Amino acid sequence: MDDAAFGPDEHPTCGGCPVCLVLDALEGSRPEVAGHLRAAARELGLALRAAVEGMPAAEPAPSAGLERIDLDDGDADTAR
Repeated sequence: MDDAAFGPDEHPTCGGCPVCLVLDALEGSRPEVAGHLRAAARELGLALRAAVEGMPAAEPAPSAGLERIDLDDGDADTAR
């Protein structure tokens, strides 16, 4: 998109992703609606962060040790 085609208060949107669809829907709405949505998005982000930080850390699966995997086929030794 060419940003030069837009004025200082206009922002380009792709029109297809959910974020751009919401931005397009908010176009021309009252400013307090956008303020409430920003506050709600912030609170949702904080709640998700608290939920993730409160989760117990996953323990790695126990390893059975190292295993050698021969990637050469049996004919490679005879070619040397």
